[in-house]
Amino acid sequence: MFHTDRLLTQWKSRSANRRTLRRRRRTLHLEALEGRLVLSTLTVTSTADNGGSGTLRAIIATAPSGSTIDFAPNLHGTIDLNGTELTIGQSLTIQGPDASKLAIDAGGQSRVFDITSPSANVSISGLTISGGKSTEGGGLLVQGGSLTLSNDVVANNQAIGANPGDGAQGGGVAVINNGSLTATGTTFVGDVAQGAAGANGGNSQNSPNGQGGYAEGGAIYGNGTSLNLSGDTFQGNQALGGHGGSGGSGTGGLRIIFGHPHPHLAINDLGGSAAGGGIYLGNGALSITGSDFSGNLARGGDGGFGKGGVYSSNGNGGGGSGGAVAGGFYSGSFSFSNDSFTGNAAEGGSGANGEGAGHFPGINGNGAGAIGGAIAAGGFIFEYGVEATIDVADSQFHGNLVQGGAGGNAGPGGDGGSGGNVSGAAIETPQNLSIANTTFTGNQAITLPAGAGGSGGAGGSGGFISGGLIWAAGNLSISSSRFTNNLAQVDAAGAGGAGAAGGQGGSISGGMILSLDYGNFGFPPAVTSLTSTSFSGNTIIAGDGGAGGGAGAPGGAGGSILGGDLQTYGTTTISGSSFTGDQATGGNGGAGGLGTPGGAGGNVTGGGLQFINLESLFNSGYVANYSISDSTIAGLTATGGQGGAGGAGADGGVGGSIQGGAIAVSLPASYFGAVDLAITDTNITGNQAQGGAGGEASGGGTGGAGGEAQGGGVYVDPGQVITVTSSTIAGNHAFGGSGGMGTLDGLDGTGLGGGVYLGGSGSTMTGSKIVGNKASSGYDDIFGSFS
Repeated sequence: MFHTDRLLTQWKSRSANRRTLRRRRRTLHLEALEGRLVLSTLTVTSTADNGGSGTLRAIIATAPSGSTIDFAPNLHGTIDLNGTELTIGQSLTIQGPDASKLAIDAGGQSRVFDITSPSANVSISGLTISGGKSTEGGGLLVQGGSLTLSNDVVANNQAIGANPGDGAQGGGVAVINNGSLTATGTTFVGDVAQGAAGANGGNSQNSPNGQGGYAEGGAIYGNGTSLNLSGDTFQGNQALGGHGGSGGSGTGGLRIIFGHPHPHLAINDLGGSAAGGGIYLGNGALSITGSDFSGNLARGGDGGFGKGGVYSSNGNGGGGSGGAVAGGFYSGSFSFSNDSFTGNAAEGGSGANGEGAGHFPGINGNGAGAIGGAIAAGGFIFEYGVEATIDVADSQFHGNLVQGGAGGNAGPGGDGGSGGNVSGAAIETPQNLSIANTTFTGNQAITLPAGAGGSGGAGGSGGFISGGLIWAAGNLSISSSRFTNNLAQVDAAGAGGAGAAGGQGGSISGGMILSLDYGNFGFPPAVTSLTSTSFSGNTIIAGDGGAGGGAGAPGGAGGSILGGDLQTYGTTTISGSSFTGDQATGGNGGAGGLGTPGGAGGNVTGGGLQFINLESLFNSGYVANYSISDSTIAGLTATGGQGGAGGAGADGGVGGSIQGGAIAVSLPASYFGAVDLAITDTNITGNQAQGGAGGEASGGGTGGAGGEAQGGGVYVDPGQVITVTSSTIAGNHAFGGSGGMGTLDGLDGTGLGGGVYLGGSGSTMTGSKIVGNKASSGYDDIFGSFS
């Protein structure tokens, strides 16, 4: 009854004022119609791009914000754009039929999509987006809005530097101005960011060229943004730095600078850098789950050439970082889960050859370094005062490569260029790094050859490897992971030019892992932790020294190795882990020229593990505590490099020495801070320290002495101490190297402490066995004594 009376009263009121009724009805009618427009679905019926009715361009231009655009059921094929991009200034949902059925292709004439509004929320699904070209975001540009890609293909788009030396960002997608990108089930393939080559120099005196342009993000570039990726594929994308321009051919003449004459130079310039073959994130957070990265490349540009004038100089290569993923200096935390990284590469550009001649030497260029064959996370240990982290879980890294550029050969009188340095075939980051349940197999950290010296110029030094597989400078935690059949290898140093020395072979610090501690910067000292993790079948080879260039030119020394599997500079805990069958070999010395000795072979300190207290440089009196428990270290081989052969009438080089076939505790406490290593419930068995052979001499020289071997199992420097509890150290060998042949044969190297070599006092042993070890010069089990 109540409801009936109320309705009747309302009806009477409306009848008394029909004008009001009409106004109300009109208002209600318009509101309902507007609601239908917001929820409307607009259908594309034509693959043309002439702006006509039913075309995608026309519908985007007139669609109200919030609309959904779909495609007629039989509309398959390609929408070829008319040379201009599709601009989206409102929130839209674009639903394609399937990426295999419909493509939108710009034909290399324009970008494909440009999302111009910072408030736009755009979703695109079921389409192939291809053939886009611009300097930023070849396929799609997001200018502050949000973009969601679902089950799309973003293929063969390009971001290309427009003018000489210009950079390029985001071959597939660029997200800027605090925008965001979410991608699910999407494939990014064949997208390229390519920096432009530097401008060539002119032909007047002192005419420089230009540096090559940088390239960031072959598939995706983001800055000041968040990227959330799930179930995506990144395949064959590239970030390529531009080559340095060629120097002009201007030559000769002097100019007066501060009262002194200086030659005019025809100068070239550097190759451009490249970062993020798949993804580059300059500033922001990144989350990737269940995605696959394969065959992506970040390669720096080659250095530019000098044009061959009397006073010409060439350039260094540009650096490469993050074959799959790279972060900028201010990038924040990254998260990777259930991801696969296969065959990605970061490569440094090569240095150019020097071509000058005459009074001023033709100067070559150095090869550039490279970091992060799969991931170069960038950033620093903190982001705006907050510690940033990289989390990697349940993932695979297989066959990734980090490669330094080759050094250029010098012109007459110039030194050869150095090979480029490298770090992290899998991961490089100065941030905190956590790795869990992840496998690393068949990855490679290598450097290319250094350049040869010109006549009278020394050969270039070999490149340096630090952290061949992982380079980390914050807290490092690795659990339930495997490192198998990985390689860290330095190529040869350059040969000296006529009458000049060969280059020094490149060395390796942390063949598999280098864990640094840069001091606390307001945070506690960094800590390294390895739990239930295995290393097996890994190979670490330092670089050979370059040969001397004829009469009076000594050979270069071979490179050394510090920590074949792991070099760590701060407090470290290793538990439930194994190191088996890995090999660390020092570089061979280069052959000497006529009348000059061969170079010394490279040393190895810690064939498996080397512990150093670097924190003491920042924290006076700090003691680094290391522990190894419930672990196995077995079958490791550490071999010193062979001494180089002496030139006629000269001695052979000394063979490389070994300190610790398995473990080295160094350096002396009087040089660095104190290290306290506790070994508990651990087996150290069957490891070998083999000194390198001395080099041969000819024509009256003495053969080089063989390298020494100290501590087939464990080596402890003076002032450092270890505590061995409930452990076994057995079957290890320390053998000195053989002396080289000559008119007088070189002395064989000594081998001391087959099990343990103690350089000082204070070490203790409880409930342990040190038995069955061998040393070629005595002290089979222990050199020195435990307290």
